[in-house]
Amino acid sequence: MEEQPKKTNCYPHAPQTSLELKPIQFRISKEIFEEFSKQAGKEFGFSHGAKKQLFLKIWSQYKAICMQ
Repeated sequence: MEEQPKKTNCYPHAPQTSLELKPIQFRISKEIFEEFSKQAGKEFGFSHGAKKQLFLKIWSQYKAICMQ
């Protein structure tokens, strides 16, 4: 049996685990979406995964403040 390569996470604010990933979907106004997208691009580059990275950064900061 061939050993499977270990999954790596290329998102710095994501936990470094091999947990199963699940999508998260919700609706927001067009204006908020555009602001969020613009901020994600500024912080993480205008590339695939920037919004996910921004969400994970925000979530990490939220947990540090609110879930002590």
